[in-house]
Amino acid sequence: ITEAELGKLVGALIKDPAQAQAFLVNADKRQERRALLEQMATSKAIFQFARMEGLDQDGKVQARIESAVAQVYFNTLLERRAAALNPTEADLKETYTRLATKAKLQGQANVPPYDERLRPNLEASWQQQQQQRLAGDLQKELLEKVPMTFAENEVGAPQP
Repeated sequence: ITEAELGKLVGALIKDPAQAQAFLVNADKRQERRALLEQMATSKAIFQFARMEGLDQDGKVQARIESAVAQVYFNTLLERRAAALNPTEADLKETYTRLATKAKLQGQANVPPYDERLRPNLEASWQQQQQQRLAGDLQKELLEKVPMTFAENEVGAPQP
């Protein structure tokens, strides 16, 4: 494993360039770097061993890899779109109202009033709701930009 490979991985894992650089050079991060290097080496060894065993030629394995890669792409697209979203105070109050109403309908008597201390939980709930919305939007965009067709009577084909 080269320094460049390690740097590339650290840069992908740690978004802030200054923090990534600190991880690579600070003595107090030595054990963490060692653990990451061991993980990288193990991954490379597994990859080589799997190829030696012929798994790279196995159709089932290739299908699983393709599915996993597609899921990583989808999640990355979702993360990038979600990163640009920041809730306004009105968004957080609306989220509070929705959650408080739901709690009251479920019989909770002691719903706390809206308060700044609730902000982290409200932001997390808002983000989760936005990610669900974005996932649906991304699915629609996918169908618009990359049309899929299925043979009639094909197993798994969407029904009209």
